[in-house]
Amino acid sequence: MRKLQRVVFGIPLLIASLGCAQSETQDAAQVSSPPVESGKGRTVTLRVFNYAHVSSGHLAKGEDEASCIFRRVGLEVRWVNYLPAAKDGHMAVSSQGDCKPADLFLSILSPEEWAAVHRRHTHALGFAAVPEEGARSSWAYISWSEVESESQRVGTDREEDYVLGCVMAHEIGHLLLRTTRHTLTGLMRAHWGQNEMRLATQRYLRFTPTEARLLRAEVAARALAPAAQTAALRRAR
Repeated sequence: MRKLQRVVFGIPLLIASLGCAQSETQDAAQVSSPPVESGKGRTVTLRVFNYAHVSSGHLAKGEDEASCIFRRVGLEVRWVNYLPAAKDGHMAVSSQGDCKPADLFLSILSPEEWAAVHRRHTHALGFAAVPEEGARSSWAYISWSEVESESQRVGTDREEDYVLGCVMAHEIGHLLLRTTRHTLTGLMRAHWGQNEMRLATQRYLRFTPTEARLLRAEVAARALAPAAQTAALRRAR
């Protein structure tokens, strides 16, 4: 499900990065985790702020790839997209009345915005604003220019859709797993090489069974704890 709206949002600070060195843990059966029947899980709303002016085609395909990854762990995704309406890059003012405390937010940044907010690791593909292990947060960020560069490194423009979708799922994974940690292999690996890119294009870059269980539990917990999630949203902003 996908909606298009316009709204004003700032760019909060952030922490966990794809492509940055983090502590890593290993979880077996990364590729072999079985798909979960669609429609049996919970729904998570992801609000995407397209500061980088990613084309609607690339954005839609990237979201479809991310949806496929989450569907395998029993989660459906409702996408709500926001487009810049002014030349200065700010979002046009609109109502936020339908935002829920359990919603997650993803900003796709331009090179200038990325460099301004993520000076330490400018070549990371994305990062999530998880302040400490076990803490709840609702904001994640992606560098579109780095996604393009990585796609060109591994193949053709078609790979941009796979890379974007996998980066989306990876950073949202950090938020729902409430951790900055990475695994040694698979979707939650810190650094993606040729093997991960090959798995991504074959739709085999996935969450582990353990991660799948934790993701479903966290989505359920956030839906039942609106007050706690509202506080997390305020901290993230």
